[in-house]
Amino acid sequence: MKRLIIFVLVVVGLIGAAIAAAPFIAATDLAKQRIAAQIENWTGRPVTFSGQPKVKLFPFLSLTIEDAKIGDASATGGKPLLTMDKLTSKLRLLPFLIGRVDVAEFQLVHPHLQLSVDAQGENNWQMRQGPGASEANRDQSSASNDAPNQIAETRLGRFKIIDGTVAYDNAQSGQHEEISNVSAMLSWPEIGEAISGTGEFAWRGEIVEFNGSVSRPLSLIAGDLSAVRVAIASQPVRASFTGTANSLAGVQIEGATTVTTPSVRRVARWLGARIGEGSILGAGLIEGKLNGIGASFSFSDARIELDGNSAEGAVTIDLAGQRPKVQGTLALESFDLTAYLETLQASIAAVGPWPLVHINLPFLGIADADVRLSANQVLVGAARIGASAASLTINDGKLAVSVGEAQFHGGSLKANAQVEMSEGATTLSASISLEDAAAGTALTDLAGLSFLDGNATAKVKLSGRGATWGALAGTLVGTANLNISDGTLIGIELREIAGLSGGFGVVDSATGTGTVPFKSLTGTLKFADGMIESSDIHAEGTTFAIDLGGQVSLIDAGVQANGVLTAAKEEATTEEWKVIPFVVGGSWNTPYLLPDYERLIRRGAEN
Repeated sequence: MKRLIIFVLVVVGLIGAAIAAAPFIAATDLAKQRIAAQIENWTGRPVTFSGQPKVKLFPFLSLTIEDAKIGDASATGGKPLLTMDKLTSKLRLLPFLIGRVDVAEFQLVHPHLQLSVDAQGENNWQMRQGPGASEANRDQSSASNDAPNQIAETRLGRFKIIDGTVAYDNAQSGQHEEISNVSAMLSWPEIGEAISGTGEFAWRGEIVEFNGSVSRPLSLIAGDLSAVRVAIASQPVRASFTGTANSLAGVQIEGATTVTTPSVRRVARWLGARIGEGSILGAGLIEGKLNGIGASFSFSDARIELDGNSAEGAVTIDLAGQRPKVQGTLALESFDLTAYLETLQASIAAVGPWPLVHINLPFLGIADADVRLSANQVLVGAARIGASAASLTINDGKLAVSVGEAQFHGGSLKANAQVEMSEGATTLSASISLEDAAAGTALTDLAGLSFLDGNATAKVKLSGRGATWGALAGTLVGTANLNISDGTLIGIELREIAGLSGGFGVVDSATGTGTVPFKSLTGTLKFADGMIESSDIHAEGTTFAIDLGGQVSLIDAGVQANGVLTAAKEEATTEEWKVIPFVVGGSWNTPYLLPDYERLIRRGAEN
């Protein structure tokens, strides 16, 4: 497939050159033999066509052959390499009368090119010359030493392809592809000159228009360097390339390239990736210096745009394996992940309650990747993360993300996460380290919580496995160690907590306007059975201390906890303390405090 365009032009050129070089064109039997013999000698393949060549003299000297076939060169004799209903060569009459072959136009009607790879990996489009041709053809070719000179001097003119097809079958992979409705107009004034053309074809339900030129087509075929220009346009994608190419060891190209698309998602589906509908993976662009060798393409000094994000750097795409492989190093001024987060949330909400929704991460199976990213700012919803450096790898359906260091709300953040989908379930493991971050703005941006502020340090380790989001949350196990200094509890006052000792009232952090400053808050959180549990949360201020233990549900965010305030009596010295038990209910974003009636009753009985 990589040599498709070049190969088609070679075969068509050889056929046309053989026709144009036939020395006695009016003698149809001799012309038929010479045409077939010469093409077979060049290609090493049997050549046939039915009937006699038809000759016309006006307004052009033209020769038409019908039902032309270039056969398969293998010993088994597969499908013909090239067939066509009709091939017409039109020569200018006056130049011909003075002994010069000057072709005005070749017309190929319904040509069909069959490209095949057999079970042993051998392809049928490799040109076989010299020893690959028959002995008879080599003898006949030797007898016509003037033929090469005639061909080299032949003026070819235009090639018109009408309703052609190209088929590709790979016996090793079972792959079948077909390009249909090929219509093209190619200009090749002389064999030694540049070839250029325009046209269109249909592939996988999309019409693709193209235009291009090759400055030295015969040199390119021989493995030398040639300038090349190609542009394609379709609804899914537009692309252009201007540079050089050679075919010494496979097709190699180098030059300036631009690829744009209104929807990367649509392009991925067009190319065969299993990816559904969605609002992300929209408009995209990649431009830069392209170096391509075979199925590997490297962009240097590249600019990449996707979903409003713009990056610069280098990217390599390898299409040789079962899945594409992407490697790159990219730098962004600002990396906005909000659309991806919102799309995930919307896709979950559209299915049903989030705990029951199956985890679906289709991008893990589309391609393998190894990408290094840096950004001066990362946006995730309301969260703002400063200068960051991270790496992302996808290998055989396993995702690994590593954040080397990121500026996070005045502090620093490091993180590692691994995700793997297997046997219908998702396995997650993650570790996060946070140093000296502003807890208030961090909690507000990340979770919309506003009951706590301070200078936070935390270390978190988690792992879990589940087929649904609820099952994953229910199997999470791990710990989180917290240390917050010089902070504030927001929405409550110390006197309100102390007032609960009378057994009346509710302290609601959602409606409260007070604050409780503290010097330190520490605790260890444990994840198990869909809960976050702790028994050692301790906050301490100048005139009080709070001890808290309980649990929070990861499924419905419900809070069940018991606490004790040890506070100085009002208008008393700091040595005189009062112990007030309380309970915490509600949810983690709207908690409230109630008197601990059980402990108050027990205290009353004891007194």
